[in-house]
Amino acid sequence: MDETRRIEVRRLWEVDGLTMRQIAEKLQMGRKTVTRILGGETVKKPRKPSIIAPFERLIAEWYKDTPALMAFQVLNRLRGYGYTGGYGTVKLATMKFRKKRPEAFSELTLLSGEDYGKKDIMLS
Repeated sequence: MDETRRIEVRRLWEVDGLTMRQIAEKLQMGRKTVTRILGGETVKKPRKPSIIAPFERLIAEWYKDTPALMAFQVLNRLRGYGYTGGYGTVKLATMKFRKKRPEAFSELTLLSGEDYGKKDIMLS
């Protein structure tokens, strides 16, 4: 944000006595932007830790022992350890551990003008 806009916000606040909402409407900017300018530059809330964060090491161990686990199986195991979250959170957390399925097709590479008949195709 350029310095002239910051100065204008300060002037409208201190000299003209406008509210933050009025300043935002007049300068066509967001109220949060006006708040940041008047109160300081960095206004960020710290991220709340995920409900599944305390169980991540346990999940990693389970996938090390049994790589074919499904998310609902992990959820059922976590319930025994006091996990109170839902299936969606477990599904997202286990996504990095689950194996990706291989591609179900193989790409054919043909030279220009080359014909591919049923007898020429070799499936692997």
